[in-house]
Amino acid sequence: MKTNTITEDYIPYKRCFVCGAENPIGLHIEKFVMEEEVCCLFQVGENNCGYPGILHGGITAAIADELMGDAANLELALAVTVSISVKYESPGFVGETLLCKGWVVRREEGHAWTRAVLTNQQSGRTVAVAEGEYFKISPERLSKNSFSL
Repeated sequence: MKTNTITEDYIPYKRCFVCGAENPIGLHIEKFVMEEEVCCLFQVGENNCGYPGILHGGITAAIADELMGDAANLELALAVTVSISVKYESPGFVGETLLCKGWVVRREEGHAWTRAVLTNQQSGRTVAVAEGEYFKISPERLSKNSFSL
């Protein structure tokens, strides 16, 4: 099984909310590639909750988007999110470690369609399943003055 980290090698923006080491209020996840999947382990903490003891759905969606986006980046060089959908199957609770994985399902002409699954690492219980579409973009188009799909 091939694994390697992508957190330090691949992050072009160090203040990313999900993975940026220089974001003081970010999630600071450390991603790694295992086979064709971009993965991370996420420890649910009190600061990640929407209700007492329960992981906020927006944090769940952000992690899924991050992993699916990086899986698309591995295929397309640089991609942005077109759309994501998340199905929340069970709560993530404070103290749990979630195993989160994202991968490309299909790719064609500058687009990648992806999937992500977040599960409780210990029990295997599924917390959320997500699907996304990503579009290949050049670094120049990421400028806030010229960006559009």
